[in-house]
Amino acid sequence: MALMQLKKLKPTLDTNFKSRVNFVVLCLTHQLTKSVIGYEYYDSHFIGEREFDTCFEMGDAIELTQKVIEKLGDSAASIIDREMGQGTYHYWLNKIPQKSLF
Repeated sequence: MALMQLKKLKPTLDTNFKSRVNFVVLCLTHQLTKSVIGYEYYDSHFIGEREFDTCFEMGDAIELTQKVIEKLGDSAASIIDREMGQGTYHYWLNKIPQKSLF
């Protein structure tokens, strides 16, 4: 189900902020990040690292990471660090202007 949602979001990643946020959140919450980045679903769903990277390369990465953290709520630190590597959550927090967090 999550893969079908990712596939549906793919055509709008270049132009739609909400789609990029939802794409990243789906990858993180369904533990698909490493598989997507590793192109494990490319042959079957045409989803790979390029799509994941696009989410962060549209000039709004700080806003995107902030929104992803908000959507993940209290589980953000553990989910982000599990999927993206230890320390990623704090790295993202340090990039977000502090006034944006309140």
